[in-house]
Amino acid sequence: MPECRRREGSDIWHWCKNCSKWATSTLVVLAAGAVGSLVWTLAEQNRVLKSAVARLGSLNSSRPTLSAGDSVPSIELTDVQGRSQNLAELVHGGAVVAFLTTTCRFCESTLPAWTELSDRLATGGIPFVAVSLDDLEASKDFARSAGISWDLWAPSDPSATWDLGVSVVPLTVIVSSQGDIQEAWRGALSNDDVSRIRERAEEVLTSTGGLQDQRIGVKSRQYMLLALAQLACSSR
Repeated sequence: MPECRRREGSDIWHWCKNCSKWATSTLVVLAAGAVGSLVWTLAEQNRVLKSAVARLGSLNSSRPTLSAGDSVPSIELTDVQGRSQNLAELVHGGAVVAFLTTTCRFCESTLPAWTELSDRLATGGIPFVAVSLDDLEASKDFARSAGISWDLWAPSDPSATWDLGVSVVPLTVIVSSQGDIQEAWRGALSNDDVSRIRERAEEVLTSTGGLQDQRIGVKSRQYMLLALAQLACSSR
């Protein structure tokens, strides 16, 4: 850097001509670099946004979000514990299914309602299935940080997420014993919604035979466990 000196006999500092040129050049280079970096960042953000909008637009134009009358899609899922199962098989016999994403603030605010709903359904022998639209690792982190007590599933193949046909979250649906959706609730759930879903789920599964089959299955398992316990005691 050129040396700058104070002019003799003056109390004011003056920049020499060479120093002024150097400072100007440096500022121009720094400004050009900052503008270039900003342009690149904005272009990248625009590309990502366009890609997301295109994917969502494609989904919305080809298939609206799951609604009453739709069949549950046959998608391979993996839960945060590492177990794998097809969604259609998972809800076989009827269930209540919740769809969410790990970054949706409305999904996060609905977690307490889903937990309450899961507990109420369990007392009646009705399965509660939660499906994340995000990848498995993100779903694991979300379940751990949120302290979720129920099983959380995610598509085994992230590219199959769009095949679920869900474009609105949070989404809660009642699935009959035949595998078709009877009712759907879009958006966050209130306490009244929780009670309504619990009542409607029991009505739907009772009318389609799913709830009776599930209760018979539960009783059969209970009798089997009791028989095994008695057998173990008698063999001692």
